[in-house]
Amino acid sequence: MKRALRVSAWLALCLIVAAGVEAGVRPSSARAAEVSQPVWPVLLHEENDSEGVLPALRQQVKKELSLTEDEAGYLDGDPFYELNLGGMPAGYTRQFLAVTYHGEHFYLLLLASDRNAADIRTLDKVTGDDRGDLVINSAKIDVGVDGSTISVWSQAPFRAFQSEAKLQWDGSKLKVLSHEYSDPTLDFFAEKAELLKKGDLAGLLKLEDQPEGTYVMYPAFYEDYFALAAPTLRLAYKNALEAYKKGDAKTAATYLHYGLQQYTEPYGLWDWETGKLTADDLKSDANDFHPEGRLKASEFIPMLNDYAFFLSETKRYKEAKPILLNVIKLSPSRAVAYLNAADTEWALGEKKAAQAHYKQYLKLLGKNASKAPKRVQQRINAK
Repeated sequence: MKRALRVSAWLALCLIVAAGVEAGVRPSSARAAEVSQPVWPVLLHEENDSEGVLPALRQQVKKELSLTEDEAGYLDGDPFYELNLGGMPAGYTRQFLAVTYHGEHFYLLLLASDRNAADIRTLDKVTGDDRGDLVINSAKIDVGVDGSTISVWSQAPFRAFQSEAKLQWDGSKLKVLSHEYSDPTLDFFAEKAELLKKGDLAGLLKLEDQPEGTYVMYPAFYEDYFALAAPTLRLAYKNALEAYKKGDAKTAATYLHYGLQQYTEPYGLWDWETGKLTADDLKSDANDFHPEGRLKASEFIPMLNDYAFFLSETKRYKEAKPILLNVIKLSPSRAVAYLNAADTEWALGEKKAAQAHYKQYLKLLGKNASKAPKRVQQRINAK
């Protein structure tokens, strides 16, 4: 949703500082008396409140909501915006919007004052509608102005759950024009789960390809971030094997890379591409948010091996090598890993290392060593 003239609290602060507002001059003072012209909402804070209106505004809110001294103390951290929606009573030239929490509800209070903020009155206050509170968090909030309309966006702590509301000031009251709750991250995971259910890897890849500048917010605070990780990797692995059987190692590598990323990120296995995973990394521990979603090492390591193999098949040897050496470290008895590592090292011109791994490969094959590819013995014997 586009938000006209919307500015977040932190962005407003940055804009004020960057603009180099002169000390002693209120940012909106040049337009405060123009009650017919809305102004950009300015977040007030101690540094730009040169006229010292914040204490008086907090006192008005305290009075309006019948706050105790302890409750009023929290107003120091609540946002107060100066704006101008027009329609002010005679003798009043400045408007402010206060956002605070009291009695299990968030309040929006529209205040008016004279030029010196010596006389302050409450024009109206609202909490919510039949959906719930218009504001769900005063620490993550954007306020915008478009004519006599206020748009308010807020987001829950550590979640993508958000509230978007529009209110109009008609000169006597704030009227709620619209109000919606949404959770784009919850929607994202619901769509991902549906695509997984259909086995639609192409759809999953498209879903992951977010437009530039967008991202999934707070994924680690949603259970599906973990619960869908292993199923996504399994589906990607299945499709990768099918692509390779059709002779398309490049697509196989692309599919499996996606799947591995989807699984390793939730469980903090960030070193999987650099070859630094340890056996302990692959074990579930008490810190896991969703331990039942962990793959056993016996299932994960072959996927890692095959991804590196696909890389080698597409001549991406330098990327494949650390992964293959890591597979050997994680699963020393996995014969094919030595073959893959040796082939990769041979392609990189590292003959001695390759020969050592070819020999270990034959050793692990034991009585089946005669079934090894002919190149193995040829390269071992090469000078």
